Amino acid sequence: METTRASPACDDAGMVWVWIGVFAVVAIASAAQALSGFGFALIATPIVAVLAGPREAVFGLTMVGLLLVAQLGSGGTPSSRAIDQVRERATRPGSTLPPPPAGSPGPVWVPDRIVPSPLAPLGVRIPGHWEQPYGGGQYYVPPLTVCDQATSICSVLPGGVQGPIEQRPLPVDPAVIRGGSGLTSP
Repeated sequence: METTRASPACDDAGMVWVWIGVFAVVAIASAAQALSGFGFALIATPIVAVLAGPREAVFGLTMVGLLLVAQLGSGGTPSSRAIDQVRERATRPGSTLPPPPAGSPGPVWVPDRIVPSPLAPLGVRIPGHWEQPYGGGQYYVPPLTVCDQATSICSVLPGGVQGPIEQRPLPVDPAVIRGGSGLTSP
């Protein structure tokens, strides 16, 4: 006569602990999914497979997942109302910006130019760029990469508010900015 042994998952004394373990794993995995939007199966399946077996884990967690999704879709839970509020706020049209005043000047294009510099015999190349009028004859100038024409050494000049182009100080030789001589241009 051949006897068959029941699997450890079907042992009545140990079954209580399996159910408690599965419940705890489902609770933790559900919390992870509630916080991140995914992760239920990633967390629950491997742990429940150790507790109850792989086939039982996949089938049981599929059923639990379907029940959880059905509960969210029913609209009766506090979390579904929160989701509806977030969806409503995210899809609500935003306020529009007022049009700029009629007399406000637009950006000004400053073409490429080579300007003299006391320490750069062939001059320093300043690339073309847009400047935004700031008021009072001043302009906001973006950060610019200037290059010495003789050595091709480049450096970045910080942006900021400056006067008209004709009144700006001469740029410093990029070699000086990179650690050459301590002299600066006027």
